Amino acid sequence: MNTPISGIFILSYLWKHLRPYRWQLLLILQAPLIASCFVPITQYATKMTLDRLVEWETFMISDLTVPILLFVMGQVIAESSWALSNWVNFRSIVSIKRDLTHQVYSYVLDLAYRFFQESFSGTISAKIENIQTISNKVFENIKFNIINRVTVLLSTVFLFLIVSKVFLFLLLAFYAIFFPTVYCLSRKLHGFSEDYTSKKQKTSGLIVDSIGNIFSVFLFSNRKKEKLQIKKGLETVLISEKKMLRYEWLLQLLIGGIYLSMSIGVLFLLIYMRQQGKITVGDFALILGALFHMLEVSYSLVTNITDLVKDWGELKESFSLFKGKLTNSSEASLKPLVIKSPSITLSHVTFGYSKEDQILSDLSLDLKPGEKVGLVGHSGAGKSTLIHLLLRYFTPEKGSILIDSQNINEVSETSLRESISVVPQETLLFHRSIKENIAYSKPGASHDEIIQAAKRANIYRFIETLPEGFETLVGERGIKLSGGQRQRIAIARAFLKKAPILILDEATSQLDSRVEREIQESLEELVQEKTVIAIAHRLSTLKQMDRILFLEKGRILEEGTHDTLIQNPEGAYHNLWNLQNMPLLNA
Repeated sequence: MNTPISGIFILSYLWKHLRPYRWQLLLILQAPLIASCFVPITQYATKMTLDRLVEWETFMISDLTVPILLFVMGQVIAESSWALSNWVNFRSIVSIKRDLTHQVYSYVLDLAYRFFQESFSGTISAKIENIQTISNKVFENIKFNIINRVTVLLSTVFLFLIVSKVFLFLLLAFYAIFFPTVYCLSRKLHGFSEDYTSKKQKTSGLIVDSIGNIFSVFLFSNRKKEKLQIKKGLETVLISEKKMLRYEWLLQLLIGGIYLSMSIGVLFLLIYMRQQGKITVGDFALILGALFHMLEVSYSLVTNITDLVKDWGELKESFSLFKGKLTNSSEASLKPLVIKSPSITLSHVTFGYSKEDQILSDLSLDLKPGEKVGLVGHSGAGKSTLIHLLLRYFTPEKGSILIDSQNINEVSETSLRESISVVPQETLLFHRSIKENIAYSKPGASHDEIIQAAKRANIYRFIETLPEGFETLVGERGIKLSGGQRQRIAIARAFLKKAPILILDEATSQLDSRVEREIQESLEELVQEKTVIAIAHRLSTLKQMDRILFLEKGRILEEGTHDTLIQNPEGAYHNLWNLQNMPLLNA
């Protein structure tokens, strides 16, 4: 996870996804190359014209045929190449951006569950967006600026090779000193840019996290705290950006000094050489114009390179997404899980989120096909962790988990999770319609199937009272619905999915007593012919389970039916039952 992302990795990744468009890219990039090559040609045409105008007192337009042809040809070819480039650009660049964003997003969705636990969702989305945006910005900079200006500088060398060996030597000496110096100084700017981007994305993550939990912000009257936290984050961004911009300003100041010194020196040298008769008027105009243009191009090129270095630092930081560990790199080659008899076997499973945080210790458990098992225990006992391992969000350090005698680490994740329905304790919905949210468990489900699932989850009557019915948008994370309504949508999803294994994680915890009784009737239908694991803190909801397991520190402390466990007066289950059912005493 701590291995830095190399520039080679970024370039190879981008090329992998740009390669299908290589011919379009070539046609796009030919314009700055071709157009820039004709800059010295038009400059040389200007020199020829001036020399002939000074040499001849009278002349015919035909005497200027060659320079006129050179000038017109240069302009026509340059404009034609840019027209072709822009035409190909608008036809293909949007597809390139779409494909790149989709590929990065697809990669992120394949990352392990732990990555999302440890990252801000706002930071992740900012990095995905940045990869597309900054990659396009880098490409545009290379296309319109860097290629164009590098070609001008190289073609100026060729021009001076023809016109003046003295200024050719001066030009090469300038290049040899100027660009290595700028390169060395720009490397430090890269580090400033990477630091700035990291802090900016982290602060973006804080903002999204705060807005995403706005209910808690209101509930605890913590607007002031959130504002202060964001302000502190923005202060770190401000300090980092100031460092970057200050260094960039000093770099530009140094370059400006070099530019000014070179300009004055060249002007006086040209005047001296003209006085000595070593150059013509045309040479004077050509060299002065070309050198001034070259210095201006060099100055602009450094700005472009500075922008490129900053953008590259930002891109590199965004590519830190690729440090995340994939769920399973060989997922495509794994066989699907085929369940004929939905048994579940945990054999000597040991797991901890860290070396210091051991959750499950040598846990073994057998669930027969169609068996209903309840999990109880105090917080931190390992109930939710067991479910996470069964869904393969994490992999056991030791031991194995089998479903129908198939090791879940040897089957595809998709087929595993398609075989398990989950009704979670807290249901977070998409900001989409109720219909889409219910159908999320079974893409392509018919409207009749969705209605039937809603009826069985006892939410159909509520949906019908809404003005837009099943097309009602539920708000971000389902904020427009109550907790009970969101949970009943989760139950409707489970009805629709029809998976052979069902996990109920506090499935009725958000419901009032009356609705809970109605839902329990629906759940009795839902669990038929399924293997069920039900987690509950409210023990009364587990009375009908075939077995109840009391977990303590990742081990099974007690096991049996509700009636058996309740008869043991020294048992942990018995004590917890009495605690939950103890009548309240009047003060």
